[in-house]
Amino acid sequence: MFVHTQISKKLETPISWSLSAAGRSLFLMLAMLAVLLMPKVGQAQSYTSQVTGLVKDTAGAIVPNAMLVATDTARGTSLSAKSDEQGVYRFPSLQPSTYRISCTMPGFRAFQQEGVTLLVDQVLQLDITLEVGEVKEIVTVTSTQAGVETANASLGQVVTQREIEELPLNLRDSLGLIALTPGTVLGANFSDGGGGNVGRNYFRSDFNVGGGRSGSQAIMLDGAPNTTGDVSRAVISPPVDAVQEFKVQATSYDAQFGRTSGGIVNVLTKSGTNDIHGSVYDFERDSSMDASNYFATGNVPNYHRRQTGGVVGFPILRDRWFMFGDFEALRQQLPVSTLSSVPTQAQRAGDFSSTYYQASATSAPAQVVIYDPATYNATTGRRAAFKGNIVPANRINPVALNILKSYPLPNQAGNAVTNVNNYIYTDNSVTNTNKYDLRTDLHPGEKTTIFGRFSRQTDARIVPGAMPPAIAGTVTDDHYAQIVIGLSRVITQNLFANIQTSFTRGLANQAGGLPTVDLGSLGFSSTFASIAAPQLPIISMTDYRALTQKSSVGQQHQPRNNYVTTGLLTYTRGRHSWKFGAEYWILNFNEYQNANSSGTLKFDHTFTQQNPTAATSKTQGNDLASFLLGIPSGVSSTTGAAGSYIRKVAGISTGGLYSALFVQDDFRATSRLTLNFGLRWDLSRGNREKYNRVAWFDPTAPSPLAGPAHLPNLTGVAVWAGSGASKDQQETKWSNFNPRFGFAYQLPHQAVLRGGYGIFFLPKSVQASGAGAIGTTVDTLMPIDSVIPANSLTDPFPQGATLPSNNRDPNTGAGSTISIPLYHYTSGYVQMFSLDFQKQLPFGFVLDTHYWGNLGTHIATSKNLNQLPNQYLSLGSKLTTTTVPNPFYGVLANQSAPGQKTITLRQSLLPYPQYVGDGGVVQVYEPAGKTNYNAGTVQVTKRFSKALSLNAAYTYAKSMDNLGVPLDSYNRAGEYALSDQDATHQAIVSFLGQLPFGRGRRFAHDMNRLMETALGGWDANTIIRLQSGFPVNIARPAVLAPEANAQLDNPTPQQWFDTSVISSAGSYSFGNMGRQIPHVRSDMLQNVDFVLVKNIAASWHDHTITTQLRAESYNFLNHPQMSAPNGTPTSANFGTVTTQANRPRAFQFAVKVKF
Repeated sequence: MFVHTQISKKLETPISWSLSAAGRSLFLMLAMLAVLLMPKVGQAQSYTSQVTGLVKDTAGAIVPNAMLVATDTARGTSLSAKSDEQGVYRFPSLQPSTYRISCTMPGFRAFQQEGVTLLVDQVLQLDITLEVGEVKEIVTVTSTQAGVETANASLGQVVTQREIEELPLNLRDSLGLIALTPGTVLGANFSDGGGGNVGRNYFRSDFNVGGGRSGSQAIMLDGAPNTTGDVSRAVISPPVDAVQEFKVQATSYDAQFGRTSGGIVNVLTKSGTNDIHGSVYDFERDSSMDASNYFATGNVPNYHRRQTGGVVGFPILRDRWFMFGDFEALRQQLPVSTLSSVPTQAQRAGDFSSTYYQASATSAPAQVVIYDPATYNATTGRRAAFKGNIVPANRINPVALNILKSYPLPNQAGNAVTNVNNYIYTDNSVTNTNKYDLRTDLHPGEKTTIFGRFSRQTDARIVPGAMPPAIAGTVTDDHYAQIVIGLSRVITQNLFANIQTSFTRGLANQAGGLPTVDLGSLGFSSTFASIAAPQLPIISMTDYRALTQKSSVGQQHQPRNNYVTTGLLTYTRGRHSWKFGAEYWILNFNEYQNANSSGTLKFDHTFTQQNPTAATSKTQGNDLASFLLGIPSGVSSTTGAAGSYIRKVAGISTGGLYSALFVQDDFRATSRLTLNFGLRWDLSRGNREKYNRVAWFDPTAPSPLAGPAHLPNLTGVAVWAGSGASKDQQETKWSNFNPRFGFAYQLPHQAVLRGGYGIFFLPKSVQASGAGAIGTTVDTLMPIDSVIPANSLTDPFPQGATLPSNNRDPNTGAGSTISIPLYHYTSGYVQMFSLDFQKQLPFGFVLDTHYWGNLGTHIATSKNLNQLPNQYLSLGSKLTTTTVPNPFYGVLANQSAPGQKTITLRQSLLPYPQYVGDGGVVQVYEPAGKTNYNAGTVQVTKRFSKALSLNAAYTYAKSMDNLGVPLDSYNRAGEYALSDQDATHQAIVSFLGQLPFGRGRRFAHDMNRLMETALGGWDANTIIRLQSGFPVNIARPAVLAPEANAQLDNPTPQQWFDTSVISSAGSYSFGNMGRQIPHVRSDMLQNVDFVLVKNIAASWHDHTITTQLRAESYNFLNHPQMSAPNGTPTSANFGTVTTQANRPRAFQFAVKVKF
């Protein structure tokens, strides 16, 4: 089965990206390039390196007018420089490589330093001392690379080519090694993509660095932005053997960097050299040696992964023109297991006589009593229980019976009392990925360098759900591409220019993997069959796994296009190095996404508990009982769209513009002190939709409904872009200035003290879905009535569905719910600061200790604008039991809550009663979030040694924020708590070691070939990661018993914390709990990855060919990390862990030939 075929059949494609549009965009990009080719601007986000220093004689006097040459020993290219009147020289832009630096001056011996290794975005300070003598005499120094950074204050780490190629790296994605950087916390989707260990590129780079926010980092590939406009995560992921190195900066005080909340990642691809070099490889994984998932039963399902590919670099014209290309294919079937709860055979037949609830293992079980909704007594406000706790067969809805035929029975023994966790499902996630890159580097002369790269990747996947494919699963077919062109030019001895332009495209296609069904044959009404997609709707339940899951991911067709031109002009004079730069981004996001094309039908306790208006009881009512009776719950007036609804969506096309100007001065004030001063100006235009189909919310504008509804003070309208107002969805801020300052002071004995401060404005998302695209996304809601069922499962939406329209009505969304921004907007920014001490230790070790912080202000989050004012909570149940005349009856056409003759008292008291429920108006991109990250790190590294490379770091950190939709919108401060990804302790160790036996090694270096084959050429490499668990969130409102502590000394998956001290707070209280359960954290990470490598070298025509045999193991000690426990007090699984967060031990074997 081909995934692409499934996508083409299942996906509607409301938006097309025509060739003409692509051509116009490409023309615009090339035109911008042509303008910028004039030598006045350059590449703003540089991956190139710099070498600077002082030329002195042996007496310490400066030597002006000395001639210097930097020669790339692999490519034969060179660049000249001259020391100025203050003895300062600079090579402002060198491609990361290994160089020979030479210096000549009449009257002095020639100086030559070999083996100067420059890493990505490195500033190397190399002072040169000339000895008196003849020029023909050469003083040659073999470089012993300094480990301390003396030229700037940025905190970062370079992951070298050797580390990338030799460390154990699952999936062979170089960004998988970003965890080697201290202060990096990996998100839930990191290298996973929301399903299957081979994740979609958009989700796989889910990480944060130094307190930044995931999805708002600066990620670059060869200096070009490698992200899309809606989320700042990596688009292109080159093969490991095509990556030279990458650098992660937790803090940077260089004004050339922007659009980040913390974390600047710059990946550098390989280029060709004067020698033909490359590799071919085959990496194989198989389940035969892998361990089982902690929760899986039976044997590990058979699966296989194969990654094959090759890279090659070669000269077209020696010393001038080089090419490099790569190709890699991945084919995988990966087992995915999910533990859940499904109804027993008796429950499916309506028999709940053996259905019990148990608060904890030591508490007494209580029967769950099912009440008959037909027996409601209006006088007492109560219902009578079903006789024998059994729903009669003649009361069971025939549609429910038909849907249940697809629902699996338990396949394992669940809890002996409650029967929860009685179903485990394991299936294979199938992935087919292809990627290739082609890069060229041209040096037409010493002063000019031209660079270009084309990258393309395809990713097709089938991901299983928690049940058989007939009722769960997802199919994706994604395409990624990038084109980058760059030019470097030496204009004069002290003036240098870089320019770069790039086009990046990410196309996400996704559909539910469910088969087409005839809804009419299941018993649904003709009305529902005509408005719903021909697939099973979501049957949403809390007590059991949702009966269908395909629409939880829904359908997607989302092309994302970025056009970026950047430039940099470097001017050096004396001890100053000035940089002037500019950036211009065009961001496009054509978006179609519908998570509910077949509708969501929610079933809960409302109609089968004794008191319909009381809070949900764990011992009264049952989701399945309500489903069997065919009584879905409508949209609650307190929770908005949490009930049953169906969604209709039209595609939208959103665009944004971003530009920046910056200036930077790196000033070597003395021979020991370097100062960095910078200022950046960011300008992000408010988002625009191509056809003005987006709006913002004006909370104070008089509503046109005020007159017809006889509510003179009614406010709140949707203001449509372009309708007498701005075409932008949010205002443009013109005052986003980013000051930067850093210093580096060289102390005696090869030590340096560094520090800095900088402001960074965050990237502004161009995503409009769920953000005021109310004319293109329309939800038809089922009305709410907790006493008398509003609609039935058979005919859930008898009024039909409202279709999207572009009528630009200011009342659009009234009678429903909306998620929408306000026009006035404050840009989010972070303040980064650090103080760092580095010391060169004996034997090539470097000690680095630093304190660093990140404070976020005006971070975009969300807020409920339609929350019931707190002063009315004292009315209690009267809010929902008391009805009042509906002022909107006959005014609003739909039949949801504001379209009925009466509404609840609660609905009438809302700030905007024309919208449904407390969640009726959600303000997105509310600039009210704040973050606070502080950390201390101790790190020891040893690099540039063939026999040993070590990186060991420990970080103690605390991260806090107030992000997310607050429980009480009138009290945002009450949300301030530990961040969801707060990791108090974090330790990382990576080790590359050659076993000291064999030819070219310390011992037995003269052993014969037979012994060498067996005992020589072995390497052992490992990564060890230890990390605290994250805080455990609680579903609120909730109550913690006075002076209680839910933490357990020995938590188990069956009971991770003491659930008996936590309960739901009910409907009219906020409870006393914050976002998290105090003192309770999820399981800690303890992971060891290990690889054993055998190198077999052979010679052929003066070239060395090395064959590597690799045996790799991930989670070598097979230590399971439990996922976070269930934090919903009303759930039957409250306090339990049902999944494993990490992967069981796995082995991978490979053959690689390097030449």
